[in-house]
Amino acid sequence: MVGRSLKAVPPHEIVPWFRVLRSNGQIAFPVASEHANEQIARLQEEGVLVVNHRVDMKRYQWQPDLPTLLYQLDF
Repeated sequence: MVGRSLKAVPPHEIVPWFRVLRSNGQIAFPVASEHANEQIARLQEEGVLVVNHRVDMKRYQWQPDLPTLLYQLDF
């Protein structure tokens, strides 16, 4: 669903699509494809280690603290 939603984003909108991974941390694009290479490069620019087309989700997954959940996020 996320992929389909990203396709619907207007071209002028800036969305950090490269941060979207499969639930197991795997890059969703085929290995060595242009999009996969770009996604890996962008993740690495942010200091994210990509090994074997995968990101260690335990290390890099966003886990907000309780104050963030309670007071900073709009639901």
